[in-house]
Amino acid sequence: MRPDPEMGTKDAGKSLAALRNGDYQGLEGIQFGVMQGNPVAILPDGHAVVISAGEAMQGITQRNKRRQQIGEQMAYDEDVKHFAETNRRTMQQLVDGFEFAPAISGGYMSLYESSPMETMQELLQYDRGQREEATRSLVSKQRTARNNTINNSLSMMARNAKGSGASADEAGRLQVGVGHLRNFATRAAPLDDLNEVLADPAALAELQMALQGVSPGTLSKSKRALIDNQRDAEFVGEPYMMNPQQDYPALHSALKTMFTSGGMANAINVDAAVAAVLEAENVIVDPASLRASARLEVSSRLSKYGTPNKSAERKAFEKDDTNVPDRFTPKGDGYVDAGGREYTLEEVKSDINKRDFISRAMSLASDFVNLNEMPEKYQRLAEAGSDAQKPLVELYFYYESMLDGKREAVQSVKRMEENPSDIRSKLKTILQAAGFNV
Repeated sequence: MRPDPEMGTKDAGKSLAALRNGDYQGLEGIQFGVMQGNPVAILPDGHAVVISAGEAMQGITQRNKRRQQIGEQMAYDEDVKHFAETNRRTMQQLVDGFEFAPAISGGYMSLYESSPMETMQELLQYDRGQREEATRSLVSKQRTARNNTINNSLSMMARNAKGSGASADEAGRLQVGVGHLRNFATRAAPLDDLNEVLADPAALAELQMALQGVSPGTLSKSKRALIDNQRDAEFVGEPYMMNPQQDYPALHSALKTMFTSGGMANAINVDAAVAAVLEAENVIVDPASLRASARLEVSSRLSKYGTPNKSAERKAFEKDDTNVPDRFTPKGDGYVDAGGREYTLEEVKSDINKRDFISRAMSLASDFVNLNEMPEKYQRLAEAGSDAQKPLVELYFYYESMLDGKREAVQSVKRMEENPSDIRSKLKTILQAAGFNV
């Protein structure tokens, strides 16, 4: 009796064990035969093992019985597929006749694809006046199927946690976390819409403890980030609008992973879960406290900025306009630079002031970057350019922060002792000349 290479294992040990435990894949890896008058089992690696006639007959019988079961299942599956394809239009007409809500119509057709005959029989029990009863029946089936999926997934999570290969402490922590996630799912089980469980304080407490077990530290870091984000909103005088995935990526990822592993991925809105978990932690701070905190933070940060003084050449020129920088050479009534360009005295003054402004603006931008980490898009710009471009990128970030109304950037320009709107205009001109799209 030849094995089936499609179904059989290539593990010789597993095949040999199948002679005792009856494992189907193991038996399919064996070729039964006779060698020198003795029954043998030829294993996947080519070794021939002498066995008793009873072992040979039992192995062949068990394998044939399983092959028959598989054949019958395949034939049944083909019959089911044929029934579904043949009667799909009839089922659609039957569903349409009830004038269900779109979600219910779609639910019945989805159920039909997996169990066509049973689903059609179920719907035929109702007449068109019993639409609500038919709707409740479907919702009940969907809820039961969903809860079964969740329970099976959580059981697998628990097994994986136990056999994760981690330290005993870590494995224990994971198992406790999965236990709390199961408690969360139990509170959600009676609900048709799992998102409703996010309004249940007891369920949220279970979800928080599940996070502490499965992803320790994530929730506490996100709580601190929420306070910072609320305060930053106060910097610009606007209400804080939460973007769960962008503002709290670690918490969003942890919840998404837990819901996916626990069979709830398509049933719970992860963004809503992030918001609910954080709000349940009572870290939404009173606006008056936030304003006070924001003022204190701005004051503290601004105290770390140096006041950019005028350049030495500007001070000297303002004291006496005959103190012209060495880069200019007198020529007639005016001056000429190293490139041969001619300047009037007023143009020399403009050049000195422009260079002075750039130097002071660069100084403020550098302070601003040291206290406010540049977002990734600015970091990429800085890394892609030359060393000379990095200060310009810092200036770009500083300028954009002023335009965005970031209070610290707006207030810091006062240290330039010039009109803020004039400063923005000058910065824009400088950045455009350097090739930035502003």
